[in-house]
Amino acid sequence: MNTANAAILRINARAHRSGDRVRATLHALDAHEVSLLADFALRHPGTTLAHQALAPFAPSTLETLGESLARWLAGLDPALGLACALSSVAPSAGPTAWRHARGTLPLVRPLVMGIVNVTPDSFSDGGKFQDPARAIDHGLALAAEGADVLDVGGESTRPGADEVDLATELARVIPVVSHLARTATVPISVDTRKPAVAAAALDQGAAIVNDVGGLSDPAMVALLARTGAGAVAMHLRGEPRTMQADPTYRDLLYEVTHALRGAAQRATEAGIPADSIALDPGIGFGKTLDHNLELLARTRELASLGHPLLVGPSRKSFIRGVLADPDLGYPSGEFDAPEARTWGTAATVAWVVAEGASIVRVHDVGAMRQAALVAHRIARSAMARSVMARSAMAIWPGGTHLSSEREGG
Repeated sequence: MNTANAAILRINARAHRSGDRVRATLHALDAHEVSLLADFALRHPGTTLAHQALAPFAPSTLETLGESLARWLAGLDPALGLACALSSVAPSAGPTAWRHARGTLPLVRPLVMGIVNVTPDSFSDGGKFQDPARAIDHGLALAAEGADVLDVGGESTRPGADEVDLATELARVIPVVSHLARTATVPISVDTRKPAVAAAALDQGAAIVNDVGGLSDPAMVALLARTGAGAVAMHLRGEPRTMQADPTYRDLLYEVTHALRGAAQRATEAGIPADSIALDPGIGFGKTLDHNLELLARTRELASLGHPLLVGPSRKSFIRGVLADPDLGYPSGEFDAPEARTWGTAATVAWVVAEGASIVRVHDVGAMRQAALVAHRIARSAMARSVMARSAMAIWPGGTHLSSEREGG
């Protein structure tokens, strides 16, 4: 029997002896306090939750919960088992931070990665920020809108794109990375498949490498292990130039998760800390419309792989594919321009955040940050209500619903 189950049995016995007091205390909680309690429990996953944080009732810990909830916890001498019950019925909270070369990014809310393309041919904004000065200004503007990370890329990986030579990619990326690393207040990521570009960017202050190659190059893995950089391993079937030429899968989710697990295993075996590795299912990279929609629908499963999940749906063609359905009534070609897909992007961002994604990579930072934060808060509120109801049932099996009792007086 595990620790949580044993604790639940103990609290069941205590509840029989002092049920009136525990029940009255639960009835006194308002919705905000329930949300705080459940959120705190979810931030401390595992069966040792009570011993980690609640058992000592340290004043500094209680302050973080809010004064009224602190009073509630401090007054419950029989109810430590409630915390264990919460931790046992709640879904895993997943990773709590993403480590990179210059610190860590807490994952208490969704992170927004702003896209800075220093390319002439990216599918959405190619050519707009090819000049380094314009790219730098754009990056700083995204940071001002609330980006948590700036992702700088000098090689387009759109469908059909040819590979860029090393010298060209370095010339595009390094001046921008160098300037942003000195002036922006957020970590800089470099979007590259080339270890030499990643090494130069890290030397100039980048903290993360976003590798669309899925950490398949041993030299890239060795570099990340040596420098302590954060890593994004993305799933890609084939190469950008050919990836959309009839992509097929026997079992889509299995094949994508198998590849991502393999990338994470290669990285950790080489010495990269597990909490430095984020995984990206590669929406739009070697996938059809139906493939993309299936992966998005199964975000929760992708988010359960033990690493922060990064999803990059921004302005991608699957949005056009959905909205081009003649039955929806939009004019032909309405969403051909990537900039016309902002609202479809927002819907997708809200969905993946609610389903457990930790990071979203987007062009329109301000709007998508709003979508992500609101979706996260709604999901957290729903989780709080669900956890509290299920915890109450764990303590009092067969009991009536708390809200029904309260409403009934």
